[in-house]
Amino acid sequence: MELYKIDEKGLAEAMARVMEDYRVVAPVEKGPKHVFDDIEDWSDARPMAVGTVLPPKKYAFPQRETLLRFTLTGETPEAEAVMDDTPVVMAGVHPCDIAGLRCIDHTLAGRHFDEHYGARRMNAIVFGFDCMPDEHCFCTSVGTLKAESGYDLFFTPIQTGGFVIRIGTPRGRQLFEKYFQHAEGAGVYEESLEADFRQRKAEAVTAHIDAPVDDLPEVYQESMDSEVWDKWGAVCFSCGSCSLVCPTCYCFDVQDRVSLDGSEGRRDRIWDACTLPDFATVAGGHDFRPTAPKRLIHRHNRKFNYQQERYGEPHCTGCGRCGRSCLVHINMVTVANELIAEQKGEEA
Repeated sequence: MELYKIDEKGLAEAMARVMEDYRVVAPVEKGPKHVFDDIEDWSDARPMAVGTVLPPKKYAFPQRETLLRFTLTGETPEAEAVMDDTPVVMAGVHPCDIAGLRCIDHTLAGRHFDEHYGARRMNAIVFGFDCMPDEHCFCTSVGTLKAESGYDLFFTPIQTGGFVIRIGTPRGRQLFEKYFQHAEGAGVYEESLEADFRQRKAEAVTAHIDAPVDDLPEVYQESMDSEVWDKWGAVCFSCGSCSLVCPTCYCFDVQDRVSLDGSEGRRDRIWDACTLPDFATVAGGHDFRPTAPKRLIHRHNRKFNYQQERYGEPHCTGCGRCGRSCLVHINMVTVANELIAEQKGEEA
């Protein structure tokens, strides 16, 4: 794979040209936190910011999107699908969030193709940026330290200043050639600087799951009746924060909204969460998961058991957002390690 390098000034000039032609979103500061938002000046972007409140999946799978509009006037009701295929450049997407998009692709762009998601996803241009972890990150435990694919361009900071650039797709090649005129070819030295950054990144990760990720499906399958679930379920608020900030969750509800005169309306899809109390309630009032422990069992097994067995990779990317957002400090690493220790007859 070809490698290039660019300095900070060259990157800013390239992104200014990109913003002339595309909508560009990137992490920006919002008070003490960072969020993905539209930018008009690259100086506002913080592409290496760790732990944005929401992952960039919101541009391929929005919190609320209209699926169709309908009219109820006349003899025959009419409906028209609403599709949004506007290209958007997502800059500052870290390896964990690149993996998150791939996990959603398994379901919404796989065997049962969702055309609304597909239209947005195929027109989402991914400019990946590497990052340094905080205390919540555990990418080394789930194989997302490095992005091998899933990006158009990927930027890694190097100690000599600027970034090295890897091109991941033919579209990325076209964008690189059109906008990044000040980039130069890089060689073995820059590649070693890239590897050095990634080594320092790995060493900076302090949160670790105490078992190989491939062993986790069996750990969770054998822990359905564990007291660990009762322990954490007793303090869980079932607020849904962990699911709503997760880069791999895709549960949704569908709502029809009709005008007051009944003449027209729309059908919206909105995010939902399996950790919310009413999520598994069905007709007749029966609830398949009526308690917080049962909801936690389901959510955590979705990450390290059910989906991992089906698709061959965990549906937890180690981003740490659930741990950052949880009011009672429930996080994937703590729960996993307590289950692992319990099975070994050890104290977590």
